Amino acid sequence: MLNHSRGVRGCAVLDPGVTNCGSVTIATLVTGGNTTGGGVAEGGDPVLSNPVLVPVLFGAIFLFGVAGNALVVAVLAKNTSGKAHEGFTHLYLLNLSVADLSFLVLCVPFEATYYLLPRWIFGTFLCKFVHYAFHSSMIVSVFTLVALSVDRYLTVRSVRRSFLRTRRSVHVSVLSLWLCALLLAAPVPQHQTLVQVDALPLGPFCWECWDTLREQRVYRVLTFTLSYLLPLTVICVCYAKVLYHMNTRVHNMSRKWAKSKQKTTLTVFVVVAAFFISWLPHHIISLWVVFGTFPINDATFVFRIAAHCLTYTGSCANPAIYALCSLDVRAAAMRLLHLAPSPVELGEQGLGHDRRSTHL
Repeated sequence: MLNHSRGVRGCAVLDPGVTNCGSVTIATLVTGGNTTGGGVAEGGDPVLSNPVLVPVLFGAIFLFGVAGNALVVAVLAKNTSGKAHEGFTHLYLLNLSVADLSFLVLCVPFEATYYLLPRWIFGTFLCKFVHYAFHSSMIVSVFTLVALSVDRYLTVRSVRRSFLRTRRSVHVSVLSLWLCALLLAAPVPQHQTLVQVDALPLGPFCWECWDTLREQRVYRVLTFTLSYLLPLTVICVCYAKVLYHMNTRVHNMSRKWAKSKQKTTLTVFVVVAAFFISWLPHHIISLWVVFGTFPINDATFVFRIAAHCLTYTGSCANPAIYALCSLDVRAAAMRLLHLAPSPVELGEQGLGHDRRSTHL
């Protein structure tokens, strides 16, 4: 979660070198705490200074994302097949929606309060827990996207007898994703605490405090590498291999298969672009804060809001990109919402048919 200061006038830049929370002053309160004003400099754009604008924007994204992910969870929890070699992808999709739903529910409402309230009012426990939930659910979501890319590659290659393609291995994989994410995010609650800024009547603030700047930099680089750079590389490699296999290993393609290949190519592009774009601004700011001097002005304020919106929108878009693009999942969702006839009326076989050609 990107910490902000919101209206501490006279603060021009972020000083990442202040790690002793007992000596926090007004001059250093820029992106580590929460005050009023949204981080817009003195005399900034009055539209940007409106404390209601950003929470309303966050609220719209929140409602859309919760509805979409909750729908996918309901559909997959109800219809995922229990047969061998069926439902592997659906289990990953279910885990992805649970992670994204947790990310939105546990983070967005609290993030919105940064722009409405002059202080952190939720106490020490939530100060630590909310930031921990943000990082852990973010990492689970990213790791699940990686698992989906590997699963899609194995599916296209028709690797069905691999130990990776058993129901037990998928359950172990999902559990491992959560354990790894919880461990990687473990330093977050240790370094989130409530502080009171010297000579400032507002507060307390939920502040990220490290013993040394070097430790903070090491953790930021580690998080960037393991939750963005490395996953992006694996996703690109897996989907590149999927496209390579479809283009070079399959001969005498029918018109239907050619159309499926075009759809797969487009979906791969959307998947990679969505991941790249939704998380890049977040990591740029995260690294900029500790390795440089992050200015506080209207432009950087808009950039920070855009970074938030992109991360939240990514969690909203995942159901549409990964789950609802599947013909069987989309049909099940329509039936759940009573917008389509039942499988008996349609003469369908139920959820789980034609899995290989319907989605990534």
